[in-house]
Formats: sequence, C-alpha cells, structure tokens
Amino acid sequence: MDAWTDTKGLAVIFGCSVGNVRKTIVPHVDARHHRREKGRHQYKIAGVVADYLTHRIAQHDQKQRRTAAEQAAGGDEMLAGGGDEKSPWLEKYREEQTGIAKIKRLQLEGQLIPLDLVNNTWAFTATVDREALEKQERIVAELPPNTPKEILSCFNEMLRIAREAREESKLANDRLCDNSNDGASG
Repeated sequence: MDAWTDTKGLAVIFGCSVGNVRKTIVPHVDARHHRREKGRHQYKIAGVVADYLTHRIAQHDQKQRRTAAEQAAGGDEMLAGGGDEKSPWLEKYREEQTGIAKIKRLQLEGQLIPLDLVNNTWAFTATVDREALEKQERIVAELPPNTPKEILSCFNEMLRIAREAREESKLANDRLCDNSNDGASG
C-alpha cells in the first residue's frame, strides 16, 4: 500500500521546514503523487521522493553542463554561449579563440619553435657564415698568382655556393618574419 502524508510529514522526511517544503519540493511533485483530501494536500511519499530526486539530478546535470561549457571557454562568456548566437562577429571571435587555443596546445606539446629562438639562431648562424665567407674571400685574395686554375676555380665555386646559401637563408628568415608579423597584426 502506498503511504501518503502532508507537508508537515514531508518536512520531517526531508529535514527542513514546512515553508521550505512548499518552496522547493512541492513545485516539483508530479500530479500523480498529489491529491487533495478533506481540504488538505496529501502527497505520496515514494513519489515525492522520486520526483524531487529527479529534479535535483536534472539541476545537477544542468549545472555540470554549464560549468563544463565555461571551463571549455576558459571563463570567456562569449565562447560559452549567450547573446546573439548567429552573429558573424561572434563566429569570427570564436574562430580566433580556437586558433589561439590550437597554438597554445602546439606550444605545450613542444611542436612549435619560438620565433625569438629562430631569429637568434639565424643571427648567430649568419654571423658565423659571414665570417667564414669573409675568411674564404681573404684566402682566395691571398692566393699566389701562380695558383693552378683548378684550385682557384674550386675556391671560387666554394665562395659562390656559400654566398647562395647565405642569401637563401636570409630570404627564408625574412619570409618567416613576414608571416609571423602578418599573423600578429591580422
């Protein structure tokens, strides 16, 4: 047999005041678990408990979804939702935030090289290359006039290759810097 009780009985079961029962529990009771008898409200105990627990679980799930969305957005309300969802500016903003998140992830995974490191390495390499090229040019200039043509052409070929490599390296670095500046300002 199903046990029925009134709001006072529910207050005892839930350990709260009658006022709290009326505010927080009664609004979530299914009509099947409520009846009015002799001018008094009666509630089916098992049904009320089940209805209230269902309501609290749904509240908890909703709060978890909202918290997960906020955490995924990094506390950014625009990424979490709300406002005009179809705004092209909001979509652009979200795309940019996604790009930033991807860059951060790649940095954490160690897949990106910091641009400062590339520039410093290139500057050091360029200095060493320039010094080596200058030294080779001095050596070629200091060769005696009776140096065999084969040796002279070999040194000249080495100088040509070194100059080309230096120019290619400089162009590659300039392109890298231009691309990074475009991404930063764009």
